[in-house]
Amino acid sequence: MKKTWLIITAIFLLSLTIRLYFSLQQPYLTNNESYFHLRQIDNILDTGTPLYQDDLGYGGRTYIFLPFFHYLLAFFALFLPVIYVAKIIPAIFASSAIFLIFLIAKKITSNEEVSIITALISAFIPVFFKETVNILTLYSFTIPLTLLLLYFFMNLHEKNYAMYYVIIFIIFLFTKPSIMLFLISFIIYLVILKIENYQIDHSEKEIVLFSFLFSLWFYLLIYKDAFIQHGYAFLWFNIPIKYFTTYFSQ
Repeated sequence: MKKTWLIITAIFLLSLTIRLYFSLQQPYLTNNESYFHLRQIDNILDTGTPLYQDDLGYGGRTYIFLPFFHYLLAFFALFLPVIYVAKIIPAIFASSAIFLIFLIAKKITSNEEVSIITALISAFIPVFFKETVNILTLYSFTIPLTLLLLYFFMNLHEKNYAMYYVIIFIIFLFTKPSIMLFLISFIIYLVILKIENYQIDHSEKEIVLFSFLFSLWFYLLIYKDAFIQHGYAFLWFNIPIKYFTTYFSQ
């Protein structure tokens, strides 16, 4: 087992090294999203709060977002220059998914060799690598959080894992609303079990119901003004213009 963890750690270090090699070669970050997050981190360091009201641009602009990721990176920025924090810390988060994928694969297959190969392949998934190298994005943090939630969910019957699940769930709740997609997949999983007449674990049913209702209540509080102002129209507001006019014009 010790040898296995040495191999997984070596894969993690290899992934992290490659990520940092490409990232630190460039003095800047890639795409506009990175600089939005960087600006929020700078504002937290200066004022203690994110920049929700942006006075730049015509008429100003109001941002509504969840700030946990920015506060987390701002904490590391107390010890390192912000640009290095933006490159190094997300790379560590993204590479840490290797450990979680190994644990999940081992839980499913009970085969260490298969789990190691799965972890190795996951370290270099092209789309994840492309979207998280030298890019300050929430996905480098939320993908490992999603895997961690899944692993804890798979072990709910073991001692303290329900508590670990709730802690990570709350962190995710303050990071990105995409957790709702994760919870909807859990609900579909329970529905499939019911349709196939499988016995549903009582703890799984409780934790899914709690997670869904709590997150629904939480996001209704956070985005209530947007819901009141736009109604169900918010569903298509983020569709790119070219697709909206072509496919959704009616």
